[in-house]
Amino acid sequence: LKGFEKAYPHQLSGGMQQRVALARAFAYDPSFIMMDEPFAALDYFTRDQMQKELIRLQQSRGASILFVTHSIDEALLLGHKIAVIENGFVKREFMIETESTERDLLSPSFIDLKRQIIEDLDL
Repeated sequence: LKGFEKAYPHQLSGGMQQRVALARAFAYDPSFIMMDEPFAALDYFTRDQMQKELIRLQQSRGASILFVTHSIDEALLLGHKIAVIENGFVKREFMIETESTERDLLSPSFIDLKRQIIEDLDL
């Protein structure tokens, strides 16, 4: 955001606005943050960068995050506990023990987990 310190929110790109929102969310050192599809409107590269920044902030600050997403890959990348919700009820939960920074979504275990989630979604 260097060079945009005096810019108004409407003068920022979507990615810049999300960076500001993420900074604002962590500004008061919260113990819990709720995020509802914060990266959905971002392009692939900005989304990837924001996901990595969120992982870094969560690990350094230790805040718990409830992260809502419709992206299975994003859930697998960011989540430690994934809940598949249907009609307002938790249909199934999946636990991921691997650290977020060490996940390979193309590994056989993550591909299998993705298949299980897709089956639960009836896709």
